[in-house]
Amino acid sequence: PETSAELASGVFDIEQAMARCFNNSIMVRKMVQYFFDEVEDLLPAMRVALDGGDLKEVGRLGHRLKGTVIYLGARPAEEAAVLVERFATSIGGTSAEAEKAVDMLEHECTVLKAALTQYLREA
Repeated sequence: PETSAELASGVFDIEQAMARCFNNSIMVRKMVQYFFDEVEDLLPAMRVALDGGDLKEVGRLGHRLKGTVIYLGARPAEEAAVLVERFATSIGGTSAEAEKAVDMLEHECTVLKAALTQYLREA
């Protein structure tokens, strides 16, 4: 089985997260918990906005999540959030494209949650 460092590499960057949290591991843990809470709230809210055809709201929620994943140095999740975020602008795209972007973001957040959970267990 992979170590958590191997699992985490490519999913999130703990050095970057530590640097953004002033090398304070308690603050990193708080950011991780904040990410978990945000995912619980924002992903279902994105689905509701998608179902209602409110792509601007989908984008706004993507923007909120992007801020948190940037803090964790989570490049794949950040890139997925950027794709969702653009629906907040007029260049957004179709609801089918928005749904695909949200699916991708959901997938990256699931992968990130697993890696962070593993990291917390071993930290």
